[in-house]
Amino acid sequence: MDRLSSWFVSNVSWLKNQLIRRGRARADAEDLIQEGILRVYEYRARGGQLREPEAVLVRTVSRLAINQRRDSHRDLYTQRVLEDLAIADPAPRPEESLDMQQRLEQVLRVLEAVPPRTREVFLLHRLAGASQEDIARQFGISVSAVEKHVARAVAALITERLKE
Repeated sequence: MDRLSSWFVSNVSWLKNQLIRRGRARADAEDLIQEGILRVYEYRARGGQLREPEAVLVRTVSRLAINQRRDSHRDLYTQRVLEDLAIADPAPRPEESLDMQQRLEQVLRVLEAVPPRTREVFLLHRLAGASQEDIARQFGISVSAVEKHVARAVAALITERLKE
């Protein structure tokens, strides 16, 4: 048994644990070690001389692990320039913006037509997110009255929508 083989037999667990601690699965660690041993022995079979074959094996396995991790993430990168990529713009298209603006104006017109307290209660509830209980306390009215104000505003908006 040569120097590398005897070192490997006594240190294979250590080498495997090094790879596992660096995030490799046990099976992947074993595969990397086998590939590293194979490469070192192939190098030596071609006539390559190694003063410290143990260090070369550890370095080879380490480099294989690095290369494998890099290659597994290769699909995350692209060679194209950022400006050439078709990136979706999250902003609404101009016609959508115009449609939203028109709908908002229509809602505001309808809400202008309802009594001021109904409008305030509705806006506090729907836009500010205030609870019906909080609104009732703020205006000194019952929760039932708040529900009725919200219902009146919603009915006015639905009626306007049905006219379209």
